Amino acid sequence: MEMYPENQLSLVVPTHGRVDLFLSTLESIKQQTINDFELVVSDDSAKPEDRQLIEAAVNRYAQDTKRQAKYVFTEARLGQSKNTNQGMANSTSAIIRLLHSDDLLRPACLEWELSQFSNYPELQVLFQDCLPFHDESEIKWNEAPLLRFVEPADYFRQFLSTMTALPSGLLFKREAYNDVGGMRDDWCFLCDWEFFGKLLIRSFNRRELVAYAKAGNFAWRLHDQSTTSMKWKDHYIEHRLLMAQWKDEIGDPNQGYFVDGRDWKHFWTSGQAYRLNRLRSDYRNLPLKRRLSEIYWYAKTCLESPDRQMAFRQFRKRFKQKLFSLIKPKVNITPKKGEEAKPEVTQADQSAPDFCITPFHGDPSICTPTTSIVVPYDNSLNLWWIREKLAASRSIQINHV
Repeated sequence: MEMYPENQLSLVVPTHGRVDLFLSTLESIKQQTINDFELVVSDDSAKPEDRQLIEAAVNRYAQDTKRQAKYVFTEARLGQSKNTNQGMANSTSAIIRLLHSDDLLRPACLEWELSQFSNYPELQVLFQDCLPFHDESEIKWNEAPLLRFVEPADYFRQFLSTMTALPSGLLFKREAYNDVGGMRDDWCFLCDWEFFGKLLIRSFNRRELVAYAKAGNFAWRLHDQSTTSMKWKDHYIEHRLLMAQWKDEIGDPNQGYFVDGRDWKHFWTSGQAYRLNRLRSDYRNLPLKRRLSEIYWYAKTCLESPDRQMAFRQFRKRFKQKLFSLIKPKVNITPKKGEEAKPEVTQADQSAPDFCITPFHGDPSICTPTTSIVVPYDNSLNLWWIREKLAASRSIQINHV
């Protein structure tokens, strides 16, 4: 096992009540294959008995593992952003990693993540896909997640209007944290989205690539107590504010974040469409009684917000699709007799190169063992900081030139 400097990593876990879920998360931390990291549990539980149980569990963890652990409490009900900021402010290591108190880590997760920062010393940000689960028996860990290096502005313009990295898979150097500051403490839902956006913008301005790992290192718990299911109004409101904030900061398509005016326009309109679709979906998933009590706010928001024109366009589109589905004849296509489907030829059958360079996210021709670099083929391509890794590679694959 490769050795790292003592406490190179701070694992920050903001928690609020839900002691049983926190204990499950803590157990996954206890099972980590390395010991040289510190645990910072930032608590804003409302009930004193919950705080006592969480603090006692952290103390037991420190005694059992002989690892450094810190319990932090200042006041109850700080909210997600203030509680996370409190944890990050009390961390002391060169690398900060976030983990929500209802999610789980693969036993060798921290070892794998630290090895990426060790292999690529100039790396500042690493984010990862999750393994969603309801029951822990559903989790299938991946011991070697595919690692991709992505150009931050390219990733930002393609995805940040409609999705963000989950905090439970996010790591970043302390110098990056010091530069961007913490999360917005006046937001309760999209504070992590805005924080991740700031990290990407910083990396773009410094002409750095950021690392993006496929799912396998952490599991994201799906349950009714999740903030995702309770804060549906805040998601809509804060997303609208976030897009307005970015429009003020980087709205000029000539600043380099966007390819051209068409690309710039697509970013904002796709964000509008996502916001309304998410609002509609969250509203429909409410219990009937609550849905009826919220119908006035929902209708008023759709009709009076700046998204009104987009809402009408979506309504017309759905109406046409519904009408077309009623009059469209149903056609059942079956294969001809004796005709067999040809087996799919996958790239995994071939020998995997050490590096694959491609301009497309989710490129299916990338082999599983490969480290890939996802960058547009333009003047933003900068591979100087990984030149030694490229020079040591036995083979390099370049796609879609």
